[in-house]
Amino acid sequence: MNTNAGYTALEERKPLYIEIMGSFRMKSEHGELDEKGLHSRKGLKLLVYLLLHRNRTVSIQELEEAIWGEGKSDNPAGVLKNLVYRLRNQLKLLGEEAFILSGQGFYAWNQKLDVQVDVETFEKAWEDARQSEEKCAQGGREVLDEAIKAYEYAVECYRGPVLEHLAEETWMLTFSTHYDSMYSESVKRLAGLYRQTEEFEKMTEICQRASAYDLLDEELHYWVAVGLAGQKKYQQALDYCQDARALLKNRLGVSKLDTLEKAYGEILQVSRTAEKRSMEDVFHEVGETEKPKTVFYCDYDIFRQIYRIEARRLERLGISEYIMLLTLRIAQKNLDEEQVSFIRRRAMERLREVVCNSLRIGDVVSPYGGSQYIILLPICTYEDCERIGKRLTAKFTERFRNPLVSIKYEMEEVSMALGGIRERKGLTLPRRSG
Repeated sequence: MNTNAGYTALEERKPLYIEIMGSFRMKSEHGELDEKGLHSRKGLKLLVYLLLHRNRTVSIQELEEAIWGEGKSDNPAGVLKNLVYRLRNQLKLLGEEAFILSGQGFYAWNQKLDVQVDVETFEKAWEDARQSEEKCAQGGREVLDEAIKAYEYAVECYRGPVLEHLAEETWMLTFSTHYDSMYSESVKRLAGLYRQTEEFEKMTEICQRASAYDLLDEELHYWVAVGLAGQKKYQQALDYCQDARALLKNRLGVSKLDTLEKAYGEILQVSRTAEKRSMEDVFHEVGETEKPKTVFYCDYDIFRQIYRIEARRLERLGISEYIMLLTLRIAQKNLDEEQVSFIRRRAMERLREVVCNSLRIGDVVSPYGGSQYIILLPICTYEDCERIGKRLTAKFTERFRNPLVSIKYEMEEVSMALGGIRERKGLTLPRRSG
């Protein structure tokens, strides 16, 4: 094995500190090295891979696949050798020891060096916290406080996702997912302990920070809402639930979020019984903060409830009202699935702009699947709806010029009946080219 340097007084050296959470940095008693100092993305991948697998030798072939993947160079072994050479020179900022060793067909990190990696410190803190938590069932407040301190330290050790700009690498994805999941679990367990000690402000703070890293974790949003409600910030908690539900439904395409919906109901109930409310409180909670200027845009669950209320009102009054369904249609021709998806997404965004800016503030609009919008049109005759459909189609045609896209609109009278739809005239207008 070629060490390229001796092991002079290694036992006297201070540990080499390595950070790979958030950003990359190596620090020794002689100096520091970060991503800018490496000047190479491939050099960073090589260094991080060797560090994460420093307890074994790594074959040249394995390193080639980790660094280049399928896009290998014509002479990967030679390029890798030059990359290691440059990296060794850059590591001299940290000392004269042999950091990277080489042998017949492999490279390896020098296992005789004392190394402390932030992710491993975090993992050790996580394991200690789990052990402390297990003792809570057998102890009192003192044991509970010890578990809280242990989890607080673990959460503090987490500095952010593991090298986000390397996250697309298959080998990095495993490490990143492992530590991100561990952090998320630490926060949720700590939140549960905070609820026992009624430290709701701390609960809110740590869960908001965690949800910023993972916006689509419903349970983290739940704990934020619980923390706000625990501070008696009921309206803020309810608003947070609403915003989180809208975010998750929009991003994940799901219609039911049991955890957040349960939290919303519980917080609403507590807020109603916590203190006497006045009419001023009622209007403050149910009213809009600013005067609306466009249609009422909502998700489908809310739209359905509004429709049912309106249908009951119309049944009692004996008058007619109409609902419109707008359907986006794409002539696929030679388009692949990804192209069709892209066009559909852009066209739906533009159609939403047209609908929201063309209708009245009393009209109600909701997405209805991936390529449709559904519209409730109060105080409109059938002829009015026809004119609205034609106007929306014309405006969309003007705003989104693509001959492969067409809009179909259909109208039907609002009714309390299920399946009692009478046949109406549907009209499809072909898009004009150019």
